[in-house]
Order: sequence, then C-alpha cells, then structure tokens
Amino acid sequence: NCLVLGALFCDVDFKDTLESEGRARWPLPPSAIVRSGGGLHVYWLLQRPLDVSTDTGRANSKERLRRLARAIGADLTAAEPARILRLPGTFNYKPEYGEARPVVLEALNPQRRYSLDDVDACLRPEPVGGDADTGPFVLPERIAEGQRNNTLYRYGRSLKAKGWKAGDI
Repeated sequence: NCLVLGALFCDVDFKDTLESEGRARWPLPPSAIVRSGGGLHVYWLLQRPLDVSTDTGRANSKERLRRLARAIGADLTAAEPARILRLPGTFNYKPEYGEARPVVLEALNPQRRYSLDDVDACLRPEPVGGDADTGPFVLPERIAEGQRNNTLYRYGRSLKAKGWKAGDI
C-alpha cells in the first residue's frame, strides 16, 4: 500500500559498535534522528519522493535502502520501502528491555533534503548474489535469538546466487 517514499531511512542498533563510531559512518548528515528505545532510526529526506507504486520502483528503493544500511552497519531486514518504524511519542515494549522505553525525536532538520544523486555518490553498489561484505553465507547450526528472519533471508539469497529457483528455496 506504499506509493511513494519521501525519505531514505535506517534502523541502527549499535550492537557491535559504539554509537559514536556508528555515527561516524553516516555518509550524509541526517534530516531526522529518532531514539527508538533500542537504537536509532535515521532519516534522509529526499528532494523528490521515490515512486514505489511499481515493481521497478520498489526494487530500486529497496536497493538504495540496503546500500545505505550496509554503509552504516544498520539492520538489513528493515531496509524495505513499506517498513514502519517507531514513532516519537510512543513506547518500545520489547520484552528484553523490561520496562517500556520512550521513543524520542532527537533531531529534526526538515530543510536538509537530498537528491538521489547526492545519496548514490556516497554509497557502494549492492552486492550481487549474497553478502559480499562478509564472504559466503554459511547456515549456522543454531540461529541466534531474534535473528531467524535475517538468517533465513540471507540463506535464501545465497541459494538464489547459486542458481536455485524460488520454489525450491
């Protein structure tokens, strides 16, 4: 039901890096930063919205979101045009946090908008056929808690890169 994408965004948890080190990887100053109660949601407003009403538009926007997520070490599973991220003024009720955590707007610069050329100039192309950043994907013996969808997605991509058909995967 998503027709246009007015911003590129990332869900960053800083599980494997310090927040200050993660922020240093941002290719462009963000237009908005939201503290999600478990990390940050970072937005780069676009000068012109991306059309995601077609298969091609959705594929192009997803590819840009993935490139951006890879560049800053964000969650690749959140890199999809119709993803709904937490809204400021709400609460993050993940059980592992215990108490509910508030979702807070940290920064907003609505005049800071980017063209697709600005964004593309800062990002590497999306790897073809798997996770080139981490080498060949190996299905772990045990999938870590909270990583089922991401692990199975990566496994499916690796099988597709090996020539498997979607129905067989």
